[in-house]
Amino acid sequence: MHHSFRYHVASIVGVLFSLVLGILIGGALFQDDRLVKEQGLIISELESQFAELKASVTALTERERVLNQSWQRAKTILLDGLLQDKQILLISDPADSEDQWQEIGNLLTAAGAAYRKIGWQELEECEDFTESAALLWLRSPLDNERTALVQKLSSAGVHIAFLRTGEMNVSLPEQRTSLCIDMTDSLLGELGLVIGLAAGASGYYGTGPGAVAVLPELVRQP
Repeated sequence: MHHSFRYHVASIVGVLFSLVLGILIGGALFQDDRLVKEQGLIISELESQFAELKASVTALTERERVLNQSWQRAKTILLDGLLQDKQILLISDPADSEDQWQEIGNLLTAAGAAYRKIGWQELEECEDFTESAALLWLRSPLDNERTALVQKLSSAGVHIAFLRTGEMNVSLPEQRTSLCIDMTDSLLGELGLVIGLAAGASGYYGTGPGAVAVLPELVRQP
């Protein structure tokens, strides 16, 4: 389930709990038969709505599980060979999630690419690059030093791809040839990343504001 949806559900549950608690406290302070009866009806209605909400969340969670499971099975077939023989550089930051990088690595492997992961310090010491593309998570604005390193990669002919989510309110660096993929929806994000790398696409793709499109256009080589 997406973080924003979980937050929305938690907010609704919190409001319902606060309302019920307020009703119970009010009933204890003001002993009025009519008021108590009305409060009972309200609580009953809230319980019914909460049960419906819980059932909806369960159904959506199961639907997402099935979709993710289906995507994992179809991924190898859909992406097979799109990044064949490509070398991809993963630029890692201490703030990055290792699980996320592992998922990205598995995705690249499924598409036929090879990859290696390095940190910013190691990147600074590198002079020659054999990779055709480089990926990095855009979690905060790049400082001048890191911007210069990204520019060095780009000048060496390396296709830059930034990964971000809709929760990251970070502007895309001024790199005209760079790709930016919204990874909020993991299915669309993974598909968009592989297609974007295969096509050498540039621009921001995803479901967030300012996106060029949901997915880059795939141009298969003859």
